Amino acid sequence: MKTWSPFPALALAALTCLLSAAACDAHADGGRLLRSNAAGGSTATAWVQREGPRDASVQRARGVATDGQGNAVAGAAGRWSGPGGATAERRAQVQRSADGTATATSSRALDGARGSVQSDA
Repeated sequence: MKTWSPFPALALAALTCLLSAAACDAHADGGRLLRSNAAGGSTATAWVQREGPRDASVQRARGVATDGQGNAVAGAAGRWSGPGGATAERRAQVQRSADGTATATSSRALDGARGSVQSDA
């Protein structure tokens, strides 16, 4: 049985937004942060925001945190919007426990003039 993946549509939406922003005047902002946390581990984050012409924009963020006991969590999120109000979003999270078990979750959503689609995994 064939399953449809929204990834090509999300990639196309992201590429369209980035190319729209690169072709004309654009604004970009972002940063990175690394610090020790209260749980005895480290926390790292990075984010970027870009805005282009005709209401095109992209926002992305990612982070990871550890607790000094062998547990860790990492996550990432992105949102893209293009001309005409089309939007795409993606979120993902991975957790690893000190005993070696791990879990992962992700979701994607695309909304545009031709309809919308959502996927959770």
